[in-house]
Amino acid sequence: MPSLDDYVDREQAYVKHVFLERYLEALFHKTGNAYNHIVYVDGFAGPWQSADENFEDTSFVIALCALRKSKATLQAQRGRNVRMTALLVEKRQTSHAQLLTLQPRFQDVEIKAYHGGFIETVPALLQAIPRNAFAFFLIDPKGWGIPVEKLRPLLSYPKSEVLFNFMFDFINRAAGMQDKEARSGQSELFESFYEMTPDDMSRKLADEKKRAAELVLNLSPRAPDSIPYKTLWARVLAKHAVRKPDVNKICADMRRSGELVFPNWESDTRKRVPDDHDRVQRP
Repeated sequence: MPSLDDYVDREQAYVKHVFLERYLEALFHKTGNAYNHIVYVDGFAGPWQSADENFEDTSFVIALCALRKSKATLQAQRGRNVRMTALLVEKRQTSHAQLLTLQPRFQDVEIKAYHGGFIETVPALLQAIPRNAFAFFLIDPKGWGIPVEKLRPLLSYPKSEVLFNFMFDFINRAAGMQDKEARSGQSELFESFYEMTPDDMSRKLADEKKRAAELVLNLSPRAPDSIPYKTLWARVLAKHAVRKPDVNKICADMRRSGELVFPNWESDTRKRVPDDHDRVQRP
């Protein structure tokens, strides 16, 4: 599992990577029983803000590890020699050069790094994927402007799954845009957001915070047991559309109301919100 220590000020990336690790291992193992070739495609590979010299805190290394683990498990348990391939696309030259260093570390996975924009690389990607292979596409742009129509050939690939990941703040901002031109052609993906009025969106976000508060209480054990705060907030972010500052405020309010106790906090009267090293419990 990714180390939370590598995700300072990148908590949303931690949640994404925990999800990817768990989901991809299960997906590749399942599809490996039916397909002889699995292809993973990362349209915006990076690396972006990796804090680990081996890129363990990046989507592409998490995916490569999942491919490797699934290949070994399928061979050992089923006697199946499934071919594993990763196609990684990166526009920035320095990041692309880092992708080129991966192959010696993952000799059991075929890796091809493409230098260029994702949209422009789609034809080459489709040509590289055999028609009898299963493909998983991760589309995780730095922003939210994706011309979906230009992805139609890729999205139409029959034996595949596609995962779009967008920053919640970008979607929240986009949902309030009325001008279609400002939406950058995203109505196909976010029509339900665009149809929301500001009051609808406010209610939706308030409901997410309410359910996040309920989960905080459910996850917090009664004294003398406790849970590390960094474990608590990560689990809440994985379930609800809230940010870490939202969870900080929820917990600070619950401390004041007596619903939660932070034993480490009591000696520091200057603190306003919990720290990652704090422990949490219900009285």
